[in-house]
Amino acid sequence: MRRFAAALVIVGSFAVAAYAAQSAVSNKGAQPAARPTLAFADSFVYPHLWLKNDSLVAKVYIPDSRTGFYRGTRFNWSGMVGELQYRGHRFFQHWDFPAHTPDNPEHGIGPADEFDMASPPGFDSARVGGKFMKIGVGVLVKTGDRPDYFFNQRYSIADTGKWTVTLGENTVTYQQSLALGAYAYRYTKRLSIEGTSLVIHHELTNTGTAALATVNYSHNFFIIDGDTAGPSYCVEFGAKPAPVDWQVKGIAANGAKLDSNVLTFTRTFVGGSLPIDFPKPIEGMQQHLASVYNLRTGAVATLGSDVLPVEFRFWSANPVCPEPFIRMDLKPGQTGAWATRITFSEIKPATPKAAPKKK
Repeated sequence: MRRFAAALVIVGSFAVAAYAAQSAVSNKGAQPAARPTLAFADSFVYPHLWLKNDSLVAKVYIPDSRTGFYRGTRFNWSGMVGELQYRGHRFFQHWDFPAHTPDNPEHGIGPADEFDMASPPGFDSARVGGKFMKIGVGVLVKTGDRPDYFFNQRYSIADTGKWTVTLGENTVTYQQSLALGAYAYRYTKRLSIEGTSLVIHHELTNTGTAALATVNYSHNFFIIDGDTAGPSYCVEFGAKPAPVDWQVKGIAANGAKLDSNVLTFTRTFVGGSLPIDFPKPIEGMQQHLASVYNLRTGAVATLGSDVLPVEFRFWSANPVCPEPFIRMDLKPGQTGAWATRITFSEIKPATPKAAPKKK
């Protein structure tokens, strides 16, 4: 077992060589298996680390403003998981774009998460050319393209703040500090593999003088064993969905079927997207938000949280994406913390009418 801790400091950008050295240490004995059909072959070796225990192997990317895997302005730069393997099954990978573009806002991967999809701190009060804050990314510049904030728009980055990355045994911890006028924060994200689970812990401290209200959600781009959304998948939700009329029509039009809290696909998903709304989450739902089954291969990913989400959504195009939304309202000096857990398991490959029982 490896026992060490390594800390690296990033201000804007940093030397890739430092990460290459750490990757070589953490990758010892943890080479991934052969990649399936839809695997994304990096044309450039983006800075990354490997986390490994007896059950899981995970490739975790490191934020870098010049050479990082993700440099867009939508998703949190920390904690992108390029691939994760359990008993020969692969749970995350390239999902929709023919070629990866690091600064494309949409090109997140794995359990990518985003802060403030609707309106980031300072956006509404900023003039065109003024600055606003995107937690997990940096200070961005408001454009005159449209009056409202749009999460998939490319914004110029004025300041990425100060990032530190610390590698421990089966754990990597990211920390970003950023300030803009009265807004300021210290954000810490820790990824760890514990048994057959990937645990993602978030901690946000308001270090500014203004109140900080923020909503974070995990997109969870599941592509399991190379299969895109289609008959291979069954999704069991922790609560019964409540799709609105246009979503009901979309479910049928895309060859999907919703039976109580179980979603199945009658054909391969082609084009468009499949959003589904849920009622306000009920107490206890956080223990089991959703289980995603690949019926062809028997691989299962189960998502849970230690905090009750304020909202829960499901989205699918090529990937299958259960999305919990967590809200934090922090006065100056206050700290909020929450964690999600993805547990990986295996069933006997089958095509049941309802979600099968996990081993």
